Amino acid sequence: MLYPVENVTVVFKVTPSSKKMEQSQMTTLDEFCKSFSKQISGRQKFALIEQLKREEFADAFNPHTHTGWELRLRPDNGWDVIPPETLHSQRHCIYSLEVDVHRVILTYWGGGLLLNRMISSELANYHQAPELFFLLQRSRGNVLLASHLLSAALHSLLEVLQRLALQPEERPGLNLADKAMIYLQHSYYRASLSLDEVAQVFGTSPQNLNRVMRLAEMPSFHEFLLQFRMERAEKFLQTGRYTVKEVARMTGWNSPFYFSNCFHKYFGCPPSLFRAKARSEGADKPENLYPNSISR
Repeated sequence: MLYPVENVTVVFKVTPSSKKMEQSQMTTLDEFCKSFSKQISGRQKFALIEQLKREEFADAFNPHTHTGWELRLRPDNGWDVIPPETLHSQRHCIYSLEVDVHRVILTYWGGGLLLNRMISSELANYHQAPELFFLLQRSRGNVLLASHLLSAALHSLLEVLQRLALQPEERPGLNLADKAMIYLQHSYYRASLSLDEVAQVFGTSPQNLNRVMRLAEMPSFHEFLLQFRMERAEKFLQTGRYTVKEVARMTGWNSPFYFSNCFHKYFGCPPSLFRAKARSEGADKPENLYPNSISR
């Protein structure tokens, strides 16, 4: 029996250091599928990533979580498999996939967004990856079974992407403002994230990017980034698992003091008081601040 996992997204990224992959491979979804098909052929090596321990947090690079399952293809062609809401650090990888039962988002570093599509009811029968990842996590004692489950999950994703490539888009050609917003939502945890970087990713100037966002009646770059970071910080604090200092780092702030001031201004309540209230209302006990189980 397959067990459903709620709230998913599928994100592919190519880091700047993996530019040996030709840009022409990433111009269409069909071309990407051909490249991805070659990449997942054969037996898959993988490591199931667990929640960062408290003593590891200080040295972690860009610690963050995802609402869905994330997979990272390492330079050695092995996969890191990361369960939903598992706190982990950013690391060098060739592809990064985040899997959701409702939507597929395909992006690549340096080229922006290639695909942002909902999983239709007719595609749901082929989209078994979230359930397979859940079973993979439960089979950690059986390496051979886990390897087969990972292979099945990756081929399920390929099947969905290939079928999407044959279907007309719901929204032909997302505009620049939409693409920038999606990029921010998947990169908000990086303190180095800047307007200049996002503009460069999409081949435009910072001034033009802000102008396009205004014309689309969207918040400015900095307003949207602040809003999204505050929403994520609110959710992290509500769990009671993380300290204010940790939440600041997880949402892209170099200074916990500056984060606290912004949070107080945004919500009208200091983050320490917000967290204390959440814990008093039944959040995790101190000894469970870093649970290894997935959020369900």
